[in-house]
Amino acid sequence: MGPDTEYTRPPTRVCDAADEFAGSTIPDPYRWLEDDSDETRQWQAEQAALAARYVRGRGQLDAVRESVLRHRAPRFADVPVQTRSGWFRSEVVAGVTRVVVGREPYRDERIVVEFPAAEPGSEPPSLPWFAPSPDGEVLAVGICRDGSEHNQIALYDVRTGAQLPDMIERVLHDGWVGGVVWLPDCTAFFYLALVGPLSDFRQRVFYHRLGEPAATEPENIPLPEGFREYVLVQTSDDGRWATAVGGRRAPVALARCRLTATEREWEPFVTVADNAFYGNIVGDDYVAVTTIGADRGRIVSVAMDSVAPADPGTWREIVGESDAVIRGTTRVGNELYVSEWVDTYSRVRVISPDGAEVCRLDLPGKGAIGEQAQPLMQLVARAGQEHFVFPFATFTASWGVYRHDRSTNQLDVLREPEVRLDGVTVRDRWATSADGTRVPYHVISRSDMAERPDRPTLVYAHGGFNVGLSPVYQMQAGVIVDAGGTYVHAHLRGGGEFGLAWWNGGRRDRKQNTYDDLYAVAEDLTASGVASSSALGLTGFSNGGLTACVAVTQRPSLWRVVVPRVPITDLLGAFRSSYLSVTAREFGETSDTDGVVHLMSISPYHLVRDGTDYPAVYVDAGANNPRCPPWQARKWAARMQAAQAGTAPILLHIWEHAGHGWATPVEVEIAQETEWLAFALNELGVRL
Repeated sequence: MGPDTEYTRPPTRVCDAADEFAGSTIPDPYRWLEDDSDETRQWQAEQAALAARYVRGRGQLDAVRESVLRHRAPRFADVPVQTRSGWFRSEVVAGVTRVVVGREPYRDERIVVEFPAAEPGSEPPSLPWFAPSPDGEVLAVGICRDGSEHNQIALYDVRTGAQLPDMIERVLHDGWVGGVVWLPDCTAFFYLALVGPLSDFRQRVFYHRLGEPAATEPENIPLPEGFREYVLVQTSDDGRWATAVGGRRAPVALARCRLTATEREWEPFVTVADNAFYGNIVGDDYVAVTTIGADRGRIVSVAMDSVAPADPGTWREIVGESDAVIRGTTRVGNELYVSEWVDTYSRVRVISPDGAEVCRLDLPGKGAIGEQAQPLMQLVARAGQEHFVFPFATFTASWGVYRHDRSTNQLDVLREPEVRLDGVTVRDRWATSADGTRVPYHVISRSDMAERPDRPTLVYAHGGFNVGLSPVYQMQAGVIVDAGGTYVHAHLRGGGEFGLAWWNGGRRDRKQNTYDDLYAVAEDLTASGVASSSALGLTGFSNGGLTACVAVTQRPSLWRVVVPRVPITDLLGAFRSSYLSVTAREFGETSDTDGVVHLMSISPYHLVRDGTDYPAVYVDAGANNPRCPPWQARKWAARMQAAQAGTAPILLHIWEHAGHGWATPVEVEIAQETEWLAFALNELGVRL
């Protein structure tokens, strides 16, 4: 090896800091890496330089970049938003972010507004969200300039492109609830914004009327005491009602408001706990997906003016529970399009108001309807929808966009997938976890290559927060499979693939089930001759990054290479952060000794053991990530480097101008994807 490929563990100083939880003192030797100090920034830059130098020194970085560009497709589908005057969408073209509008989707479009880079060679601002008014005359956008997703509202006249004088200085944390929610008459909107220091992660709903000064006080919405979750406001088509839906993972329509009243007075609506109840206002009713009395979901309605809306006895069941997991509903006319998952794959049924099945859509293969990451995000309203327009992808075809013709029950293709993998086979398999639970996974490989244990294999998993890991195309799958490797897509408990019990079976005191499910998949792969530990890699993103960190510390001998991306690694330290403390409760609590012991048993930072022969590890994160802040990756990487007894590298790259991936500039994303894939491919012995 040349000097650029030699790996020497970089020394990192330790400190005598400690956490105090439930009477226990837990050493925290790398606490100083939580600080955004000059010393930390220098250490971070040296680590990034080491990672970049090492990966480039191993070769084929340019070839991997070429493969990334060839297989790259949008992470999220580009689905236009319909208004009464046209279809809006956003795009980045030649370094300029812009919003366009056309009379039909993707046709005869004109530019509404453009956001070029501030200076030559820099990246343009990103738009975590955009929201045209229902009449299509005013465009609201959220402008983010640092990749963090934090954004501010700007309003534009669609006809002229001129910015309106309304000034709203409050910062929105992201675009997860659609930015702004317009009233049907287009005179005003609701929005969820941060209050106080951004790091406090306190969000409140505000109301803004066009042409008036920004509100100084939030809406007085009755929420549970200590509620720190997201809130999405929904409005009825006729403008009479609004609801406030709270919670990302199991949303509940917590409050309602009569918009026709002189003053907006919010009152409790469906106040249920530990279950979901979310949907849309349809006429005089709220039509919701609920897990109350139905682990995999059922659809019910309750009158908006009900005197006892939280009493299930007052609800009318429209669609009962079945073997399918109900993912969401979309109303078109007086019918409901019900999106479901059956053994991880999508199914869509059209349901009449009385609950009868009218028809099923003939989807373009075995795959999934496009979804946002968490259930609350599915509720972002699209006003004036006359047809069911949806994105769809499979493991071998990236997002296409389709429109259902109700009269013929046929699909019109509005946009073809950008990437297709030809000559590829997808096999659906099941492993058996430690407690006997069957765990599904999918194996994607070239059809012209026979299975053999030494074939390089990369496993991708998540397993948390009620997020269903959709069976759709992934860029890294294209790169791995095209190079002759095998890609494995695993569904672990903690996700949302099989309903409430599947989620609860992999969270809090049952969180170890998530990791046992992953080990069962890996062991099934090796037992069946699909892979071997000497050529088995693992990666995951966000919670999937945490899963990868746990896996390499609990079962280091199972993997050849592990790439955790934007992970949380210190579950105890997370409770010192306003935002992360909300997230970390998915894993447990620190209120008593048993809770602290449990968290330490699944906290990667605390699982590292000195003198262990760890496999090759590459961990990355974004410098401006508000969800999984970079100090989480820094501390774990430092701990792993110090503990490593073997010769395999432990690399860390914190990327500047990057966040959690929702607003990261395109060129930065490409560089990230190229570097981690080059590292993984080299460690697995794959040459392009």
